[in-house]
Amino acid sequence: MTRSALPACPFSPPRRVRAVWRTGFASLLSRARAISRRVGRRGASLLSFGFVDEVIGVSLLDAQSRPVNTTAYEVIERLAPLSVWALVWIVVGVVCATQAFTRDDQIGFACAIAIKVVWASGFLAAWVIYDAYRGWVAAATWGVVAALVYLIAGWPEPRRRQPQSPPGGGG
Repeated sequence: MTRSALPACPFSPPRRVRAVWRTGFASLLSRARAISRRVGRRGASLLSFGFVDEVIGVSLLDAQSRPVNTTAYEVIERLAPLSVWALVWIVVGVVCATQAFTRDDQIGFACAIAIKVVWASGFLAAWVIYDAYRGWVAAATWGVVAALVYLIAGWPEPRRRQPQSPPGGGG
């Protein structure tokens, strides 16, 4: 059966909509590449970690949704209310995002590591002390993410390649 003989998918958007979506997506990708070139790999990592920190902070502000592992969050809330933790996560996200555009980005990486270690420690304490259901999973996950941030923080930014002149000095 040829491609033109196939029946049209009832859920497929019209050709014009697909073209607009493709151009919009291509434009978004080109902007992302431009930002990535400007901030480098370390900066792009900080932007990613900052985005995740912002999302977590905003999610903690939502009073209607109670976190799944309530025992672990009760332990974390003994140190400070979730609204304060939300603010801490949001501030760390902003610090990471702003540090992504600087050469001296150690503060951003340090903040990103610190909040994740604190969060992992809270879940670990809840699991060890209060037998919080699956607290070890969250502790391990946040611990690995903190280790990943630590590893990236130690990598130097790769040097940009200089355009090479043709052999024989042509020019």
